[in-house]
Amino acid sequence: MVGSSGREDNIAFLDEKLALLYPRSVKRGKYHRIFDQIKDITKNYHYVPNFDRYMRERIDEVLSGERDINSKKFDALATAAVVYELHRRDPTYFDFVKPGNVADVAVETFDYLLNQGKAREVYRRLEEFLEKPLSQVPEFQKLVEFIDKYGFTPYKEEISREESLIRRDLNGNGDVINDGFAAYVDFEDKYEFNKLRDNVERNLLPAFAKVIAKKTEEYLKKLGY
Repeated sequence: MVGSSGREDNIAFLDEKLALLYPRSVKRGKYHRIFDQIKDITKNYHYVPNFDRYMRERIDEVLSGERDINSKKFDALATAAVVYELHRRDPTYFDFVKPGNVADVAVETFDYLLNQGKAREVYRRLEEFLEKPLSQVPEFQKLVEFIDKYGFTPYKEEISREESLIRRDLNGNGDVINDGFAAYVDFEDKYEFNKLRDNVERNLLPAFAKVIAKKTEEYLKKLGY
């Protein structure tokens, strides 16, 4: 039989795990609100991979404990983790992100993600939350491989072919991934362009979100919810 101290230790452990992604709800003891966040990240998709100040704000809100994840914050966290995974594999991967190649706001955001260690912290939290390396999470790896192949790589290749500024699809928000999609297909081919975005928004990102949701439910169940 588990003593009271053992149960308290277990609750503290579960709180610590949930607080990685749901810090506000755990701090306030409102665990029922976490169920709403689960529904949000698995049913509402707003994948807008803009490397802008809003992405930085969303990540900071979770890392600082001010807010729980929701669909938009999850998009930012997942994208940050993808960035770190690609950087971890090849530290020179994002050398193309510099003034003149991408919108200046994207340069600032990549500095925030990589040089300030925010992407690494997001990556660490996701691994700690899932209790396994992200390299062992196929849903995440599929997201990484897709964005690598259709997002960043075509963009980098186009930069290497052009001496002029490559800001064809950038709108000032540092929309580097979508610009990569546009470089991969003829930008005028909206069907193919939207098909790439839809695959991330409707398949790859939701699949990873469901992994997070399943683990969240596991922790809540152990807490008695």
